[in-house]
Amino acid sequence: MKRLLRFLLILAALAGVAGVAVLVRRAWPRPAAPAPAGAISAERPQAPLEAPSDLPPQAEGPAAKPLEAAPESPPDAEDLAEIWGIGPVFRGRLAHAGITSFASLAAASPAAVAAATGVPEERAAGWIAEAAARAHR
Repeated sequence: MKRLLRFLLILAALAGVAGVAVLVRRAWPRPAAPAPAGAISAERPQAPLEAPSDLPPQAEGPAAKPLEAAPESPPDAEDLAEIWGIGPVFRGRLAHAGITSFASLAAASPAAVAAATGVPEERAAGWIAEAAARAHR
């Protein structure tokens, strides 16, 4: 009986440690890995802050220009976000690469989709397969 209670106590302690580890992992973001050359940044462009009117205007230059937003897909294009795993960020990256419909995604190679979005080729191949199924509907 003592062995059983000891075993259950150890099991409960391990479950508690595992639960804490999951919570800690979710609370702290992972450090960002360096992006491969030519990859599109996942960071959202920030709107420039408005300068107070009592300050003199800043000089023109590359640092003073606002960042451009990622191109949105045309309104008449199919919504690639219907595919599982493609959200607004990946849809914008695909649109930047010229992929705006199920047919164009189905015709793309996994390597090209992976390079445009920064996802593994296996995931890109899954998107392509789902797009091919949706394009033939």
